Amino acid sequence: MIRRLVWFVSGVATGVYGVFYGLRKVKNSTEAMKPVNVARDVAERTRSRAGQFSEALRAGRDAMHEKELQLRAESGQPVEDTEVVSVEPGRVVVLRPTGGRVSRAQRR
Repeated sequence: MIRRLVWFVSGVATGVYGVFYGLRKVKNSTEAMKPVNVARDVAERTRSRAGQFSEALRAGRDAMHEKELQLRAESGQPVEDTEVVSVEPGRVVVLRPTGGRVSRAQRR
């Protein structure tokens, strides 16, 4: 008789736990699927991907610049050592050639 009681009580406890666990999972899932939360999640993922994309572009541009300098050095062309300067957003920087002939398109 005691064995049956132990098994019955453990079955009831497991059932109650399963019901509460299931309710909690359903509640969390419905909360995550609300339009506001879905939109927020999409916006966060988009920002993250955009940041990764801009970092990849920056790394590619730097690698391209290094390769260009290497190829110019190997071919005997003059290597211009340019300096990369970071600029705050909203600031305009105008670059003008220092030597040689300037075309009209470059002056504009």
